[in-house]
Amino acid sequence: MTVETFMQNHSLSFKTALDKTTMSRRHYPLHRHSNVAQSAMGHLKSLDTDDPSQHGWTFHTERAGVRIYSKRLPGESIPTFRGDGWIDGNWSLEDIAAVIRTLGARQIWDERMDFGHTVAMFNSNEVLTHVGMKGSFPVGDRDFSLLSNLEIDSATETVYYASRSVEDPLIAPDPNNKRIRCNLNIAGWILHRRKSRPAPTSLSTVEPVNPVKSRMRACSRPPPILTSPRFLTKSHDVYAPPVPPVHIDAPCVQVTYVVQIDLRGSVPQTLINTLAMQLPQCIATVSSYASKFGFPPYFERHNIKQGITVLTEEFEHKLGTYNLIYKVDSELKEPVTQVRFCKTMFREGYEIEVKRAKEWKMVEDVDGKGITLLINNSGMEGVPTQVRISKKKKIVKRRVVAQQKPSTPIEALLIDWPMPPARDNNGVVTAIAQ
Repeated sequence: MTVETFMQNHSLSFKTALDKTTMSRRHYPLHRHSNVAQSAMGHLKSLDTDDPSQHGWTFHTERAGVRIYSKRLPGESIPTFRGDGWIDGNWSLEDIAAVIRTLGARQIWDERMDFGHTVAMFNSNEVLTHVGMKGSFPVGDRDFSLLSNLEIDSATETVYYASRSVEDPLIAPDPNNKRIRCNLNIAGWILHRRKSRPAPTSLSTVEPVNPVKSRMRACSRPPPILTSPRFLTKSHDVYAPPVPPVHIDAPCVQVTYVVQIDLRGSVPQTLINTLAMQLPQCIATVSSYASKFGFPPYFERHNIKQGITVLTEEFEHKLGTYNLIYKVDSELKEPVTQVRFCKTMFREGYEIEVKRAKEWKMVEDVDGKGITLLINNSGMEGVPTQVRISKKKKIVKRRVVAQQKPSTPIEALLIDWPMPPARDNNGVVTAIAQ
């Protein structure tokens, strides 16, 4: 099948592809962390609710357009924190998912991240990663051994991305205890595609609750929460009520982020709650990244058929390089795969290199935002295909300046300066040189 035939018979739209391929119904080969992947995904889906206040979530505050909630689940001593926000723009769900799950992009939008790399890829959607986080006084550096799982639900057009801590021999704890290994029970993203933001509701006037325990009597009273609907006046300071959500009649992505983390070590629980409440605010930084850079290149997961194995997928934001290696294990009826990237990420141009593929073609979005590579892997069973996208190299033209001979001879520049006065051993002038 040629690329032209594929284009005539198939739509590149997100919805059509999802109707034909549903990742949640696939059965990948089992691996050593399959149970963790399934349990983390089930936990994340159980927290997918449109109205948090109706399901036991306590509202705390709203910062940078992200509403922060918490909930203590039955039988758990550590609370779960949740953030709800929006990312405006005509993005596909996989575009935003690529910003979230790509470690090279996360090192830009997550200022707490120190390092991160993929240790093992069990299949196209389940990966083992090692992530290090920067410390901030009094909390030292931490690291995580994570199993992350990506899933797309075609029935509701929803993307789920769940991560949970695992013990793996490939990621041993720091023997010198310079980094403390944290336990991440759940860190998950839920993405919904919406035609527009909903109109303001009564949730915008819910009284926020401070998650930190009551202060010591010796401490002064802190200022009221800026998002409180009450008018609190002290001398000349007036704190206004919260501004209700702005209703924008334009496409957007509804984003929910939930996290339950145990930092371990000697860290007070009140401080853990304060730090954990700040984590969902990363929704705003993800939105800023998408607005400024777009999305990193990615192998479109909704179009990956059974029999395709992703061997390597890496992206370096600062270098602007994307490297993908995959192979077709068996003969497919539709052996065309898709790699998508954003033109905003490569403003100064890009270079594409595809090795060991029958043919490939570029298709630009209608709005000109993204470009999709259609790669025909017919007859390439068992042969790894490599795709590399990089920033276009600048050709620096060196300016050669011809050396000119001096118009004045060097001897003419020498001046006959007078000799300094002669001095004795005590520094007294004895004679003036003529």
